[in-house]
Amino acid sequence: MKINYNYRSNFLPIINLLGLCISFGIIGIISSIYDFLDDDSMFSIIIILSPVWFGIIWLSCYFLFSYLPLEMVAEENTLTVKVLFRKTVIRYPDIESISIDHEFKMAELRGEHGRYYEILKITDINKKEYVYSRKLDLENNEIATNPEYMKEQFEKSEFSQLKTYIEERIPIMQAKSGYREENGIKENYAYFYNNNKRIIIFLGCTFSMIIIPCLIAAAINNLDGVLLAFIIFNLILIGMIILANPPSSFDADDKQVKFSCLGKKTTIRYADIEELKLEHSYYDRIIKSGEKRYVETLTISTKDINYVFSAKMYIDYDRSAQNPALLTKQFEDSKFSQLKRYIEEQMK
Repeated sequence: MKINYNYRSNFLPIINLLGLCISFGIIGIISSIYDFLDDDSMFSIIIILSPVWFGIIWLSCYFLFSYLPLEMVAEENTLTVKVLFRKTVIRYPDIESISIDHEFKMAELRGEHGRYYEILKITDINKKEYVYSRKLDLENNEIATNPEYMKEQFEKSEFSQLKTYIEERIPIMQAKSGYREENGIKENYAYFYNNNKRIIIFLGCTFSMIIIPCLIAAAINNLDGVLLAFIIFNLILIGMIILANPPSSFDADDKQVKFSCLGKKTTIRYADIEELKLEHSYYDRIIKSGEKRYVETLTISTKDINYVFSAKMYIDYDRSAQNPALLTKQFEDSKFSQLKRYIEEQMK
């Protein structure tokens, strides 16, 4: 079963605000250095035309985030959701609950009409929520003459069909004890740095962001040097953001497990494993944000080397406070816990 639709991102107001602020900033910079620009130099032409280039980029981002393409593919074992370059895979045995709500939203832009929306909410066994909202195309005239029409359309909507499709397969998949053995485990996880590594990365990137652009600007003592320093500064900033939350994943089959982080892949064969150890710990954030941080660390020992992988855990603290047993269950059902059990089963 496949569903394709477009939706408006919640980040659209932020994009508009940033676009306005950056536009005023560019205009202010150009006005302050206009007298120093040489009309015949390529750099001057680039600077003068920068509002045009930025305007094109801004409008492109606006239309992209106004009509983000989303694709849902429901297969026998998993639901895959794709938004641009991001892919989310939800396994049916990991689903704890699935529900659909409906709401009416007033038009946000002139020329639009109020619409009914259906909201699909999926909660997994780790208490992580996946929420998707889709606009419904209903005939208002038909609703006025036949109120039952709206109820019928709600029941026949694509999200309702998807919910039914998944619910029919959840008991089947949970009953198949060989599901994981046959299909393996493939997951993305939130890579965790301990505080020492995080400090080193932060200080290293900050030092590079300040020193390298300044050295370049001083070595090339003109506007070209300033432009190059600005580009280097932004490249280092982007690298710092990626390093803060590096994309990480693991893929385990019946013979080996592959870990991937920032393009670096580590393959470990089960035949080489001597010991598996999983530990849970709590880390205080150095930069306080009010967020608690539980971490799970999987240590895989082979004859030659010990491999250590750490991941952030997403815990439902409110429910755990009401029922402490839920915290234990979330630890037992974590991604690394499932991976450890799977590897141990394959090693038997």
